[in-house]
Amino acid sequence: RRRRCRQHLVETHALIITVHEVRERAARYPRRATCLPIQACNSWAFGNNSGGMEKQTLIEVDQISRFYGEHCAVNDVSFTVQRGEVLGFLGPNGAGKSTTMQIICGVQTASTGRVSIAGHDIFDEPAAAKSHIGFLPEIPPLYLDLTVDEYLAYAARLRRVAGADIAAAVDRARSRCGLSDTGHRLIRNLSRGYRQRVGIAQ
Repeated sequence: RRRRCRQHLVETHALIITVHEVRERAARYPRRATCLPIQACNSWAFGNNSGGMEKQTLIEVDQISRFYGEHCAVNDVSFTVQRGEVLGFLGPNGAGKSTTMQIICGVQTASTGRVSIAGHDIFDEPAAAKSHIGFLPEIPPLYLDLTVDEYLAYAARLRRVAGADIAAAVDRARSRCGLSDTGHRLIRNLSRGYRQRVGIAQ
């Protein structure tokens, strides 16, 4: 079920995954954010751009840098992510992975460079760009006292899904993320893996 959920996301979206607590592999890379296809990490088998899929650039990062005083946290990072592609950040602690993600999501501004999300500049058109972003940390910030269905219905309302369409949207999200039998369960009682699925489903 987890693979089907990830495969759906790969086919319809673009994903960036930040790999934390890297040990042996981290020593092979310089102390800066390093971008590489996720297949380079053998333990992450999500697949990649499917053959025949229409090329569409969803994320474009162009020469972004971030300075805190004289300290350079992110140094001249550039990459693009196509629809259906999965990209991973690999680097030791302090390499700039989280800072780069925050810049992409519009939480922080870059000192130099630009970021485009689905054709919208994250700094000039933040509302339009952020409407195309889904951000899932390792521990999703969920309302633990709600059931899965209640939480997903709440998320649907936040995303301005029409009231008449909410039930169908919740059913579709649960089915895609392997949550079909958990709609009535309290999120508090779910395992960590299932909570992450709820985070994806929202």
